[in-house]
Amino acid sequence: MGFKAYVLKKAFYSILLIFLVSTLNFLIFRLMPGDPYAVMIREYIMTPEMIDEVLNRWGLKKPLWEQYLLYMANLFQGNFGISFRTFRPVQVEIMERLPNTIALVSCSVIASTMLQVLIGFYIASRRGKLSDSIILSVGIVLNSTPVFWLGMTLLYFLSFNYHIFPAAGTTTPPPNDPKDPISFIVDYLWHMVLPFTALTAIILGGGIISVRNLVLDALSQDFVVVARAKGLKERDVLYRHVFKNVQLPIVTSAAISIARSVGGAMTTETVFTWYGMGRYTFDSISNLDYPSLQGIFFVICVLVIVANFIVDVIYGILDPRVKYGEGAG
Repeated sequence: MGFKAYVLKKAFYSILLIFLVSTLNFLIFRLMPGDPYAVMIREYIMTPEMIDEVLNRWGLKKPLWEQYLLYMANLFQGNFGISFRTFRPVQVEIMERLPNTIALVSCSVIASTMLQVLIGFYIASRRGKLSDSIILSVGIVLNSTPVFWLGMTLLYFLSFNYHIFPAAGTTTPPPNDPKDPISFIVDYLWHMVLPFTALTAIILGGGIISVRNLVLDALSQDFVVVARAKGLKERDVLYRHVFKNVQLPIVTSAAISIARSVGGAMTTETVFTWYGMGRYTFDSISNLDYPSLQGIFFVICVLVIVANFIVDVIYGILDPRVKYGEGAG
């Protein structure tokens, strides 16, 4: 199988997975406990006639199979319905928040991947030394630390106590909000520091351990012994020979980090009141806002699938067995 066939195969699997996720997304919210209509009736004084009109307008009195066909038709037109909570189009509310989540998650994944490679290689080359023991211990602690606890700790010390970083929000609210683009970017990044640090640290902990183990395993291989016997410097052995042999597992680890960071972003955004999909998810769950939840989970699943497809393509580029058609899985 050549590289082009490999990419087409992965693209087909990704499209099929999106379809399956869409179907599961429809069914799972029909099986969830709770009655969103009771919430609407409680919050808005509605007569039985008004309730009946709302149910008919949203197609909720139709048979399940008809609701499913209507759901799929609307979904692939970018129409996620109307929020039960705000009565605004769900796609509008998602697009207001999605860029903030993408910015937070992408920065965290890129930073954590780069740091785990650099730190993992560093401590692997110093196995058994004090720096290896200290960094490895820190990695184990970070890997087992809940992101909400780390987030609240950062807030307590760096925001509430020392007032270095803002405690909430994505930008400074009016009337002190930034007026020009450069000030806006600086203010935005300043608000992102704490959620970015919390999310990156949680992903980084396990990544350091994983890269360290990969490098140690590669250092025990015969090609390393030969390279050292030729008189190559240890730095050249690590970055010219060992890195080439561990880059594929590192790419796989990056793909896992994407899924983990998306999950972690849900909690991180809630803790730091970051105006993103995580906070939106929390509010929608609290109010049994099913259309919003369906739209949120669909968009998040599609983003993860697309990100993993990109990782698969990168994997194919890096793996000569795929590139030259010697095999692909």
